[in-house]
Amino acid sequence: MPTTLSLKNLALIQLFTGAALALGAALFGRPQLGASIGFGAGLMLFNVILLGWSWRRLIEKKSIAWTVGIIVIKYAVLLGSIVYLARLEWFSPLGAGIGIGSFVFAALLFAILTKNAEG
Repeated sequence: MPTTLSLKNLALIQLFTGAALALGAALFGRPQLGASIGFGAGLMLFNVILLGWSWRRLIEKKSIAWTVGIIVIKYAVLLGSIVYLARLEWFSPLGAGIGIGSFVFAALLFAILTKNAEG
């Protein structure tokens, strides 16, 4: 029987990917860049957690309106937080973009692990 990976595994991969990028940028670059990367990666980790929660509710046919509302609101929070933080002196929009982009690497690693787990 093949082992299946869940969104919890994707969240853990995103956590480690974002932490590694943020720590590397803080150590070899500027601490502000590391903090911005960490913030972007943290937003994507929060996004994965909400995705798992809302997907489970959709499958169980719980309140669809509530689930869709959460999905829509999380993008407003993402945009609003980036606009707010872009005004701060220490925040780097490029670093946040790298942190958000870390999800692509995490998703690719998750896909490779899922393919290997299936056989």
